[in-house]
Amino acid sequence: MYGSPDIDVFTSTSEFEPGTQSQLRLTLRNNGEIDQSGPERYESRVTTARGVTVEARPGDAPVEINTGTIGAGNVPTGTVDLSPIDITVSENATPGTYRIPVEVSYTYTRLVDYDPSGAEYTDNTRTRTHYVTVRVRDQPRFEVVETETTAQVGDTGDLSVTVENTGTRAATDASVTATSRSDELVFGTASESSTAQVGRWAVGERRTVNYTVSLAEDATVRGYTVNLDVDYTDTDGIARTSRTLNVGVTPS
Repeated sequence: MYGSPDIDVFTSTSEFEPGTQSQLRLTLRNNGEIDQSGPERYESRVTTARGVTVEARPGDAPVEINTGTIGAGNVPTGTVDLSPIDITVSENATPGTYRIPVEVSYTYTRLVDYDPSGAEYTDNTRTRTHYVTVRVRDQPRFEVVETETTAQVGDTGDLSVTVENTGTRAATDASVTATSRSDELVFGTASESSTAQVGRWAVGERRTVNYTVSLAEDATVRGYTVNLDVDYTDTDGIARTSRTLNVGVTPS
């Protein structure tokens, strides 16, 4: 009898955002083929891919592949989920669809020559390149362009942050939440975070959000980190949160 594995590759994570680290999750599907039938006990020998290795490459996609070759072991007929592949999407990635090449290599038995006394196996190796399609989302994207503060140690002041939508889509129902990374810097009435409402945020538009901040009397005169997260609704009506932005607050 003779036959071979028939492997396809597909992904369950097909959308990514510019400037983010994410994971590409791949699944192998083996539809093993029998070209000439024989005893059932030899079928799995012919249709199983053995010692499978998988390697994803960027191709023309604006991503960096951070995971090397993955070993998948033996893949019988059916599906096998692989370990996630870590990727970094370029800050300047152009929205659109891209094909990521995935190289799959394995050994298999092409031919089983059998008689009543036993069987002899003819093994082959195979390397094929498959492609999975991913999409870089067309979406809002936010960058800090200016920060000002009147904060002083042991006193209350203002923190003003100007943020620009540098993405390719407007955001609606937007708000910006500032969160202190230190117990020495608080917002308003001793809260670790504060949220400013923005509303609709057009592409290329700069918005300035203001917060009241206080520094403890025994705070050190140094730079303090504040995280900014933009919550918004995209053009598909889906609620999303931006990647976290960081600003420094240095007492005057």
